[in-house]
Amino acid sequence: MKKRRVKSQTFLEYAILIAIVAGMLVAMRVYMTRAVQEKYRQSADVYGEGEQYAKGITQATNLDNPGTTIPELDPAKPQTCQEAKASVSNLESEIKDLKSQADSMLQSAAETEKSLPMLQQQADALTAQAGQNDAWGRDERKTAADLTAQADDKQKQVDDYKKNYVSCFSGGCTTSCADGDNCCCILDTVTQLEPEIASLRQQVQEHTSRAEGYEAKAQELHAQADSLNGSILKLKEQISNLRAQADDFQNKINAKQAQIDKFKSDFPSCF
Repeated sequence: MKKRRVKSQTFLEYAILIAIVAGMLVAMRVYMTRAVQEKYRQSADVYGEGEQYAKGITQATNLDNPGTTIPELDPAKPQTCQEAKASVSNLESEIKDLKSQADSMLQSAAETEKSLPMLQQQADALTAQAGQNDAWGRDERKTAADLTAQADDKQKQVDDYKKNYVSCFSGGCTTSCADGDNCCCILDTVTQLEPEIASLRQQVQEHTSRAEGYEAKAQELHAQADSLNGSILKLKEQISNLRAQADDFQNKINAKQAQIDKFKSDFPSCF
């Protein structure tokens, strides 16, 4: 019974040992894989001189005949006249579509560019009208200022009379200015000045109102001119973008035409 227990214990120990070893191998698998890949990489760097392979670009050196390269087989490259003609036909169709789009963009750019002078003329006219209204507003403001000064001068005269001849304004006039009554002359002068002052103040209000109208109109015209000038700038940017896109299409057309020329050069008997 004891001998059987020892054999069982020994078998269990072997099983545990095998499990531990297997676990260690599994855990080291990543490091072993990386080590193998590193070896592959080192070998590739040695034979490939550190360059990375790229289809259609990388040239492999023929080690059996130094100085020559091994041509790369492109499965997409036509191998028969029928395939070459089909490729050329597809390219010509693509060129036709690209040319149509490029022409459409150039035509749109040209038509838009034709409208720019008229739009710029309108913007300049609005700016000129705004400037004229600004000038009219300044004139009205100046006139209002001059009238205000006149009214203030007359008001000062009235105030001086009232300050220096208080008795005349409290006692009134007993005879008349023609009879030599000084108070009557002063009162007559004040009576004449006050309506003139009121008239001048009224004119100031009228000229000020007209000035405000001219200034508001000028502001509106300036805003319209600025908006139109902004639209012109956007149109110019749009024209530039259209022509840039047309140039991109032309570059694609040139690239596809080069492919056609290459096909015709590689398969001269087919064309």
